[in-house]
Amino acid sequence: MTPEESIFELRTYHVRPTALEQFAELANRAAKAAKKHAELVGQWTTEPREVGRLVELWKFIDFHHRAAARARIAQQSVWKKFLLQGQPMITSTESLILLPFPEWLFSPPAHSAFYELRDHRLHPGTTAQWLEAWSRGMAVRKKFSKPVGLWQSDIGELNRMVTLWPYSSLQHRHDVRRAASLDPLWRDTVATLAPMMQRMEATILVPTEASGLQ
Repeated sequence: MTPEESIFELRTYHVRPTALEQFAELANRAAKAAKKHAELVGQWTTEPREVGRLVELWKFIDFHHRAAARARIAQQSVWKKFLLQGQPMITSTESLILLPFPEWLFSPPAHSAFYELRDHRLHPGTTAQWLEAWSRGMAVRKKFSKPVGLWQSDIGELNRMVTLWPYSSLQHRHDVRRAASLDPLWRDTVATLAPMMQRMEATILVPTEASGLQ
């Protein structure tokens, strides 16, 4: 099985903000045990914490591996406790199965204090054009910073392109994005991409203790 054949699952728990700290502790313990059966790429809480989300990114060899791992995890006592105690704190959940692109395979940084998850929701039928324009623009954008990966939604809400970016601080993010915005090629890229998107969302993520990406 090659890296481009791996699948990823982006799982988002929307939690009552006042319960996020307690929920994160439960999720942290459950994830540490679950890592025996699947690779936890990242587990994060949102910044600011008042947003009330816990985000996980899991990596599986294929769909058979995902099914087997989920079956084993479901039998763990710590997972059952997480469901029992954590469920009342959750307002909603979302799961997206993501597929990587061969040109932009998952490439973890050595260390990062913050991550930015950018969720691009495209108009149907524009994925190929968006990817082509984005890849051209990355020729200059990666001089300022490189993404951890680029994925396309396969199960769940479709027509979504997800990127994950590492930064040493929020100020670092601000400085990098400002510098990139001054580059004419990247400005042209942004102008080309914008009409293809219905909307997009940027979420700042802080790693938990269990997170693979730190």
